Amino acid sequence: PEVLIEQWKLYLIVACTSLTSTSEQRLHIPANYSHGKKKSQQLLTIQHSTITSARSVFKLTLNLLNGYNQAVRDAIITGLSCMNINIFRTFIECVEPIFAQWEQELGKQIHSDDSKLRIEVTHVLNIVSRFMEEDVIAQEEWIVDKLVSFIKIIKSFLSQSEVQHSFEFQKLRRYFCGLLENVYNGIQKTGNSGKWLPFEARVACFTYLEEWCGYGKYSAISKQRYAQMSKHVTNSQEHAALNSAIEFERQILSIAATNAMVALLNGKI
Repeated sequence: PEVLIEQWKLYLIVACTSLTSTSEQRLHIPANYSHGKKKSQQLLTIQHSTITSARSVFKLTLNLLNGYNQAVRDAIITGLSCMNINIFRTFIECVEPIFAQWEQELGKQIHSDDSKLRIEVTHVLNIVSRFMEEDVIAQEEWIVDKLVSFIKIIKSFLSQSEVQHSFEFQKLRRYFCGLLENVYNGIQKTGNSGKWLPFEARVACFTYLEEWCGYGKYSAISKQRYAQMSKHVTNSQEHAALNSAIEFERQILSIAATNAMVALLNGKI
């Protein structure tokens, strides 16, 4: 399985790097083409015929991000992170329904069946939002509008009390920081950041990040939350492992939050 996953990852990297077609195209297969072929060969041909565009690749892979196999999820993230700028908009179109469903569930349930999917999609967005450095993307209002709406949904979810004390969403906090930083830096370059992220919204994001950076007047809040995360574990070995993971993630999040805070300070008051 490891070899197969590695080969599949390489395929995804090549596909996301080279594909420029974004429409749902299908290869034309003549009616008599499958005559005399084995059923397995026909199935293989049909499967290959559906992978002809970026949209088809995204549809095939996104749902797998909700699986339990970490190696498969890592392979998908690596592949999707290599997407070229021409299919970035298509990716946003494909993940938009995920965020729409997420928004509908805000305040209703914390632990969703789609939690892994949402965390990993945010992970990919954190990486590919580097395209906001390009003027052609930063000046595309539809793309910016969708990214800002994604940020608002993620922040609303992360601001919920139960989520604030859950280690399950620690990585989501970190990915949120990176996504916010990249998007804000991009719209700041256009000179129109106030339209997409007004001063009040920047302050709200800054305050949220300040509670997690580990420094300043809110440092005690993050310490209390981290202490709460490990309270339910009674086994000494599990407790030690969890504390080690918490400390590792705490340091990474502190850096990510601080970087995002620095970015938010760049702009008009």
